[in-house]
Amino acid sequence: MKFKRFRYNLIVIGLIAIICCCVAFPLVTGGSDDINQGEIIENPEEEGGDEDIIVPPEEDEEEEIEEDKFLYEKPADLINYAIDLLYNGEGFYSTYTQTVTNTTNVLGQSISVPQYAKGNIIRSNNLSLQESYFWSTYTGIGSDQTKNCYQYYYIDKDNDKFIEGTTSSYNKDNMTYDLSKGSSSTMSYQDGMDKYLFLIGDGFPLVTNIKKGDIAYSDKIVDDKFDRTYREIKIIYNVDNVPQKMKDFYSTTGQLTDINYTDLTITYKINVDTGKIASMTRTEKMTAKNPQMGVTVSSTAITTQYFSSVDKAQTIVCPA
Repeated sequence: MKFKRFRYNLIVIGLIAIICCCVAFPLVTGGSDDINQGEIIENPEEEGGDEDIIVPPEEDEEEEIEEDKFLYEKPADLINYAIDLLYNGEGFYSTYTQTVTNTTNVLGQSISVPQYAKGNIIRSNNLSLQESYFWSTYTGIGSDQTKNCYQYYYIDKDNDKFIEGTTSSYNKDNMTYDLSKGSSSTMSYQDGMDKYLFLIGDGFPLVTNIKKGDIAYSDKIVDDKFDRTYREIKIIYNVDNVPQKMKDFYSTTGQLTDINYTDLTITYKINVDTGKIASMTRTEKMTAKNPQMGVTVSSTAITTQYFSSVDKAQTIVCPA
């Protein structure tokens, strides 16, 4: 563990300083990916000298470094490892919440339209299910365009099946629904992905890329902090490198066109012992046109996904 070796070096330097009647202090340097944590240094026993200092065996140090590798891993490498574990592991179970704020001007009046959603995103090998409960508190102009329904996407890659369904007979608080009063359709996996471009339950479209010395290209780390359990890394992504399908996803309903995707920030919370992701909060900003109303809309979407089980097979049943 880095700070244990750091403490040992300080003790040795302190003894040398006393012997030489000099004052010394350690200089710690590192790049933007380095993380250093201070620790209270206990004085060695007064009667002890160099012979009282016990140097841990090499193999013990290696074990400690291996245990803490996720704490000191480079941010981009840790994020990509955690994401890879989600989609190439046995599976995961997660819940999510989302708030989208749409702002526009109609007849000289500024209108803000909120849209909310919550649900489950589950994956197990080649099966996945994404369930969403949508609602809005807006009742003004254009309120008929807000979503108030239960919607799901079920994917079975092994059987080349993609099923989507929706119903307006639902209860968002109890998270219940009645599909007998709704509709559903079945298509091939590829037809489903051509229609919706990407779904978080099926795959993650981003690869975090931090390139030192290439600011114009790189994604940017704006925060990297940790405690004894989790490490939180906040990344501002270069939107020029965000896959087009992620930008165009918001036009798949037909309500928005000419998407101008302007900002993507994600905060990842990762367990430092296992490298498994605990949550991620995604903030997206864009402008677009609403062809029905003939106005330009500015939107901010904040989505937080919470993972309760990672790299474990899940039981998934199609709602239909």
